[in-house]
Amino acid sequence: MIIGNPHANCCIYLPNVPSLPTAWHWQQADAMQQLLESNTNHWRKIWVISAKILDENHDWRVFLHMSLLHQCCFYCNEATHHPTATLQFYSGQAIAERLTGESLLANLKQHIIQDSHGRWHLPYFDYRQFPNVLIDELRQQLKKCRD
Repeated sequence: MIIGNPHANCCIYLPNVPSLPTAWHWQQADAMQQLLESNTNHWRKIWVISAKILDENHDWRVFLHMSLLHQCCFYCNEATHHPTATLQFYSGQAIAERLTGESLLANLKQHIIQDSHGRWHLPYFDYRQFPNVLIDELRQQLKKCRD
């Protein structure tokens, strides 16, 4: 399942699939709110961590509802890579191994790795594995890449 702008330059790969409301589309004004209401707290954490990583204006709450689905595409349990995304994140080792066939670490928790293809291997998007301090570290690494 692909969620969000299919032409976005950013793609986040997730090993699971959320529930989508009936007649839902990522371009709806309340698309994120509908996703939040249709899924568990587990999915809320995934969307929030994604917004915290990608928001450059330090207002992730607004970014979450207004821009996340427009600036990022989520590949949920997909077996292929986004064809044109220049910024790619694997949420957890399971999806990274599925898509690359490689295991970078026996335990990816608490680590951020950028592979030779420029893709980011990250802990699973859950606060126990990917706390705010690690999110801030990733944001700093991304800022260095942009500068």
